[in-house]
Amino acid sequence: KRHARARRPLTARGLACLLFGWSLASGTLYFAMAPDAGMGPGPESLNLARTLAATGAFANPYHALPTGPSAHMAPLYPLLMAAFIRLTNGWDAFSLAIILWNLVAQATMVASLPSLSEYLFGQRKPGIIASVLFIALPLNLLWAQWDAITVACGLTIFCLATRRVAAASLRTDVVTGFGAGVLTLFSPTIVVPCVVWCAFVLRSATRPRSIRFVLAGGAAFVLTLTPWTIRNYTVFHSLVPLRDNFGLELYVSNRDGAGPTYMENFTLNPNMPHPNSNVEEARLVRDMGEVAYNRGRQSIALRWISQHPGEFIHLTALRIQRIWFPIREPLPISSYSVWTVTLLSLGGLVLLTIRKSHALWFIVPALVLYPLPYYLTNNDARYRYPILWISALCLGYACVSLADRLRARSTESAAAPR
Repeated sequence: KRHARARRPLTARGLACLLFGWSLASGTLYFAMAPDAGMGPGPESLNLARTLAATGAFANPYHALPTGPSAHMAPLYPLLMAAFIRLTNGWDAFSLAIILWNLVAQATMVASLPSLSEYLFGQRKPGIIASVLFIALPLNLLWAQWDAITVACGLTIFCLATRRVAAASLRTDVVTGFGAGVLTLFSPTIVVPCVVWCAFVLRSATRPRSIRFVLAGGAAFVLTLTPWTIRNYTVFHSLVPLRDNFGLELYVSNRDGAGPTYMENFTLNPNMPHPNSNVEEARLVRDMGEVAYNRGRQSIALRWISQHPGEFIHLTALRIQRIWFPIREPLPISSYSVWTVTLLSLGGLVLLTIRKSHALWFIVPALVLYPLPYYLTNNDARYRYPILWISALCLGYACVSLADRLRARSTESAAAPR
């Protein structure tokens, strides 16, 4: 009996706790290794958080100089950091608190992958392999000043919590819409995989059930975003549902001398025309107002694109490459790890396609649609973090399939007459 008890497999909860602990330990190690791992003086999210904590105003996102009210970012991550600033005593305590938040978020995401794998593939093993990849490799650089890891964690929790929504109640529909709205207020682009996931879990539901979900969940989603939209209209006298910075990012990314990523842009042009670092641009934001400034920059960018179609196509091709295969800086081992997972995950996608797996109805649209905005503007490795776990699951599926095939061949060889 004692021997049988010792060999009993881990429960889902026990496995999740084990992976959570390992992820905390490895995340702490990799954070210590990463260059520029501290808060730094410049991120817009941190500038907004400081202003929020000091004055209660969502304003002054740029490091160059104060520019006034802002919708440069979605509100929740700056609000979260502002809360940590108010609750802690001093810069060191705040930094420790927000870093710990991100380590816990990363570990929670890692711990959820076996359960997501069981839902998608009918087995936990691909998810266990994906979790081990995140534990063993620095796939996510922990830059606590940005929301990427929090959003990745939120998306996996959202998927786990709603995987049985097809048979759930009206209350669950409302909570699902609210959850998607909260995630969108952290990062607007995350709405794409949320919608794809909901369509995936409802694929076998009846039409009346799907209509009820769309109406109730959609209403809850819109209502969740409405206070922020009203705030923006009140402040700017213009409709800004979530963010107003797309015109600026399009302009910075599509002009003479532009590079495909933020890091390359700053390397190519130390005086990059972004108001976070360029005082003249920041003065224009202050004098024109943020919404008018962004609209003006969008017009300039669209005019440049129309006059330089070949250069735009070349930059877009580079941006597509960089989002899937990020540049080596600032930590080459992290980039190489992402490259490896990306390439080997293709094997899992091929196997899933051959086997006509239902999981493709989520995986393919999520991977195809989510990065589309980042093909138009200069991007960064962190932008892919919220969906990187999907590629890791595909690689885990390929590894499990290969192991099963090798085991079957070994069994056949052992059983063959000699």
